[in-house]
Amino acid sequence: TLTWRPDKLIAEYSIDGVTIREEKFISRDDVLCDVITSDQDIEIIFEGESFWDSSELPTFDGDPSGVRFSQTCESEIKFDRASNCLHLHERGSVMAKSEWGQLATEGRGMYEGLNFLFSSNVDLLDAKWNRLKKGNMGYSFRLKIPAGKPVVLALAVSDDAKDAGARVENEAANACRSNIEKMEWINDLLNEQIPYFRCSD
Repeated sequence: TLTWRPDKLIAEYSIDGVTIREEKFISRDDVLCDVITSDQDIEIIFEGESFWDSSELPTFDGDPSGVRFSQTCESEIKFDRASNCLHLHERGSVMAKSEWGQLATEGRGMYEGLNFLFSSNVDLLDAKWNRLKKGNMGYSFRLKIPAGKPVVLALAVSDDAKDAGARVENEAANACRSNIEKMEWINDLLNEQIPYFRCSD
């Protein structure tokens, strides 16, 4: 089941007799957090990839057929064991159209220079990455989820890798507290701030 609340999304489901609960929210420090609990010991493999758009440019504005949106991928991935962070640095070129009636030209992608950092309150295991056949980078890692113990997976994004790293490490260690802080902030917003703006005076 999925339960939406203003402060979080709660997912509860059963797979092969294992009941899993996830509480997903964005912290006040702009970090995406997923607090995962299970009623049995499990391992979860997480997989992802850098940006790549394999679709082709439309031809109604004069562009030739068979041209992909994504042209190059120069993204880099590394794993810092000391900080327990997987770091994806996005770089690459895409076809872009600045004005209708002109042919699309190759330019830098919309995620150019962004740093995506994953971390957890448990070890990221078997962190791997490789170049995929279509040209971009793929990655994967495992998390062990002990029965009854909340495990946090956190993701921070920033132009500044140090900023993203500091925020994601903090939330990975303190996500349960941040979960409560987000709830209290939303409750204050809904109960105190929004009714105030509805007052006639």
